[in-house]
Amino acid sequence: MLTGDTATVVDTLRRRRDEFGLSYVTINAHALEAAIPVVERLAGT
Repeated sequence: MLTGDTATVVDTLRRRRDEFGLSYVTINAHALEAAIPVVERLAGT
């Protein structure tokens, strides 16, 4: 589970990628709207 503001979630996902090699994340349909800024930041837009 990911909690926090956009910067916190992005940092958590990047840390998990670096530490564990995880690069695939599943997002629950109820959280899609909240995940948009995270996906945009990770995509570099």
